[in-house]
Amino acid sequence: MAAKKYYVVWVGQQPGIYTTWAEAERQVKGFPRAKFKSFPSQAEAE
Repeated sequence: MAAKKYYVVWVGQQPGIYTTWAEAERQVKGFPRAKFKSFPSQAEAE
């Protein structure tokens, strides 16, 4: 099983912390100059 990741969206449809890439992708796909990154833990994402 893959390690859990957290995805932070700073610039997108709805900025926030997401637990799946599918959720984060919906926020950044097609959004001009979207800014996002994945982190290995929730603490690092926050």
